[in-house]
Amino acid sequence: MSFDVDSVDPLYVPGTGTPAMNGLSYEQAMQLNIELIKNKKVCCWEMAEINPLYNNSKDDSTRIFKILEKVTHTLLSNY
Repeated sequence: MSFDVDSVDPLYVPGTGTPAMNGLSYEQAMQLNIELIKNKKVCCWEMAEINPLYNNSKDDSTRIFKILEKVTHTLLSNY
């Protein structure tokens, strides 16, 4: 599964080359990834389209790493 960060509204994560106005909220992105990773058919997961050149603050990195951390924890607790 590939999760493109550019699907998240740039209000929450502007650090992408192709921002999606009115995209997912940070909470929606978090919940979507957590639910998808619970599916036993998912054997690989990645985050893509992160562009630190457009990251004006550390908020992007913090939010992205929180999603990564939560997904990893969920994945490990399922196996």
